[in-house]
Amino acid sequence: MGMLYRRGRIWWVKYYRNGKCFRESSKSQSRLDGKRLLQKREGEISTGVFGGLETERVCFEELAQDLLNEYQTNNRKSSIWVRRRINLHLMPFFRGFRGVEVTTDRVRAYITQRQQEGASNGSINRELAALKRMFNLASEMTPPKTVRVPHIPMLRECNVRKGFFEHDEYLALQRELPEYLKPVLAFAWHGNHSYAITLFPIPKGHPHAATHPPVHLFASLAPQVPSFYSRWPCDAR
Repeated sequence: MGMLYRRGRIWWVKYYRNGKCFRESSKSQSRLDGKRLLQKREGEISTGVFGGLETERVCFEELAQDLLNEYQTNNRKSSIWVRRRINLHLMPFFRGFRGVEVTTDRVRAYITQRQQEGASNGSINRELAALKRMFNLASEMTPPKTVRVPHIPMLRECNVRKGFFEHDEYLALQRELPEYLKPVLAFAWHGNHSYAITLFPIPKGHPHAATHPPVHLFASLAPQVPSFYSRWPCDAR
């Protein structure tokens, strides 16, 4: 059985779960706000969704860092792209929010903002997948950092490539490549070619050639006609 009490002008609530006492401020001078908070907590306890006050304090920045740590620990090759999506897009929008404040409505607002910025549905879906992975990872921890994974709607993608490069990823790779390789990348990206491009870091016959095997860099990047791009509108299928 919970109770309401005041500290100064602020109403506080006191309740129990599994014999453990919890005290929480309503952050309000209204007794009605305190009563609503108490009813909310008692409802969460009775339905088993109350994870403790610790989960209420977990912020988006912590969830994002946990995801980056998981990618780094498992040496995932896509970690550079996940970091870019978080730092360039997700973090500017969700920074300052607690995990419990990331609701489906806020996710939809994020989608709208990214569409207004000109992002493709494919790029937005990759960002939403990273966001969903954050919450799934948080729910798997001991103790869990969230008791609820919000519904994160995904967008329908038209003209889906079978390759694994998005346009922003192509631009990022182009910036990092040495000058003599940039034309090769541009050829693979813009040309309608199905050839696999093999790079030889060291010429054949060189003493160190055996320790530096050829790199099949763009076999999955070069567009193929007609299977690599789906050129028909979604509604035409």
